[in-house]
Amino acid sequence: MKNFKNFLRSVWISLMIAVFCAVSLFATEKEGSKSSNKSERSTTQRGVKSVRNLDLKNINSFTKEQIQAIPITAENVKLLTPKAMEQLSKDQIIEIGIIGGSNNSLVKLLTREQINGLWINQISSLDERFIQRMTVEQIRWLTPGQINFLSHSQLPYFEWHGLPFTPEQLKCFTPRMIEMLTPKQWRLITLEQALVLTKNQLQFLTEKVINEQINPYVLKTAPESWINNLPHKVNIRATSTSATQPPVPTSVTQSPAPSSTTTTASTASGSSLVSKGKTATSSSNENNFNYAGNAVDGNPSTRWASAASDPQWLQVDLGKNYTITKVVLNWEAAYAAAYKIQISSNGSTWTDAANITNGAKGIREITINNISGRYVRMYGTKRATRWGYSLYEFEIFGR
Repeated sequence: MKNFKNFLRSVWISLMIAVFCAVSLFATEKEGSKSSNKSERSTTQRGVKSVRNLDLKNINSFTKEQIQAIPITAENVKLLTPKAMEQLSKDQIIEIGIIGGSNNSLVKLLTREQINGLWINQISSLDERFIQRMTVEQIRWLTPGQINFLSHSQLPYFEWHGLPFTPEQLKCFTPRMIEMLTPKQWRLITLEQALVLTKNQLQFLTEKVINEQINPYVLKTAPESWINNLPHKVNIRATSTSATQPPVPTSVTQSPAPSSTTTTASTASGSSLVSKGKTATSSSNENNFNYAGNAVDGNPSTRWASAASDPQWLQVDLGKNYTITKVVLNWEAAYAAAYKIQISSNGSTWTDAANITNGAKGIREITINNISGRYVRMYGTKRATRWGYSLYEFEIFGR
C-alpha cells in the first residue's frame, strides 16, 4: 500500500512539472512573437523615417519599401526615376492621378522616361482620372508593351482626348480592344490610323460602326484592298457627300448641322459666316490640345474645352464690326446647361444678345436681333456635367 502511494505521488509530481513546462513554453513563444512584431514595426518605421531623411536624388538605391513610403507631392514626383516608377504602389499611382485636380494634376509632370517606367500591373490599374489627365503627348509615349496591357474597360477613358493613339500604337490593339473603341473615337480616326488596322482587327467592326461612325473621308479614300477586308458592305461610300473632313457629330436638337454650303455662302438675309479662322481666346483651356482656336477652325473633329469650373467663356475677335444675325454652337458631351451670347465693340463692355437656360448637347442655332460688334463670346454660367465646357465649333454669322 505504501509503495502504491509513493507511485501516485511520483505521477502527480511529474504531471505538475509537465504543466509548468508547457505554460512556460507558451509564455516564451508569445513574448517572442510580440518582440518580433515590435521589431518589424520598428524596422518599417525606420524605413519610413529614412526616406524622409535621405536625399531623393539617390532614389535608385532605395528599397521597394522605402519607395512605397515616399509621400506623393509635386516635388517628389519630379524626382522619381523610371526604376522608382516601377516600384510605386497602386495607391501612390492613384494619388498622382488625384492630387492637383484636372487643372494642376501631377500626371502632367510625368516625363516620357517616367511614363515608360510604369510596369504592366500599374498600366492595367490606371483609373479614369489618371488617364483623362494625361496629355495627348503622354498617351503617345506609351510603348507597344504597355498598350497591350490596357484593359477593354480603360479604352473609353481615352475618349476625352478623342483618338490620340499613333498608327504604331493601334497596330498593337487586340481585336477586342478595336471592338471597344467608342463612336466618337471612330469619328475621329484618320486615314493613316485606319490603314494600319489588319484584317483580323477589322473583323470585329459592326455594320453600324462601318456605315455610321467611321469618318466618311476614310471610307471614300481608303484603297479597295482595305475596304474588301471589312466584314460588312460599305453603303456610305455611295451616299456620303463629305469627302474632305469627318462628319459633324450627331445633333440632339432639331436644328440641322451647318453644311459646307452654309458656312461659305451668304444666307437669305445677306449674312455670312464671319468667324472662321479668326482669333479666338478663352478663360481657360483644359489642356494644350483642346485650345480656343479649335472652335473656329471649320473642322468639327477638333474642339475647345475649358477647365472644370464656372464661369468660363470663349471669345472671338472678328477683326472689325459686323451686324450679328445668328450664332451656331456645336456642343460636345460636356455642354453648358446655361450660358449667354454676348457682343462687344471694344472687348470690355458686353451686351447680352441671348440668355440660354435649357442647354443641350449637339447643335444649337441662336438668332441674334441685329446687334453690332467686333467681339462675340459664349459666356458659360452653369455646366451640365462635372467636366468643363466643350465646343466643336462656334460659328458667328453677320453682315
